[in-house]
Amino acid sequence: MAEYTCTDKQEVVATVKQSDFTEIRVTKLSDENTGEVKSVDIRQWYCTKKDPTMQPSKGIRIKDTDIAEVLWGIMKAMSTEALIDFETAHDGVSIIDALSE
Repeated sequence: MAEYTCTDKQEVVATVKQSDFTEIRVTKLSDENTGEVKSVDIRQWYCTKKDPTMQPSKGIRIKDTDIAEVLWGIMKAMSTEALIDFETAHDGVSIIDALSE
């Protein structure tokens, strides 16, 4: 796999463990000079028993201007149960409050 390089500031904002060997990382990419958010990278990372170092795998990068539409699409694709779980887990949390977590 070719090594990926990026000059943007990268900040992992969420990690979702899938198993002992895989996780999903949500990374915010910002302009290193202005701090302006440019995109979000959602990527699966993996390791093996032989090599415990996490490596990037499949993923997508979404421009900041497209994130709201992609999130709306994800919510439309979710089951009713998953939407209820999401709403319950975030009951009483405004978007602005969520940003400060």
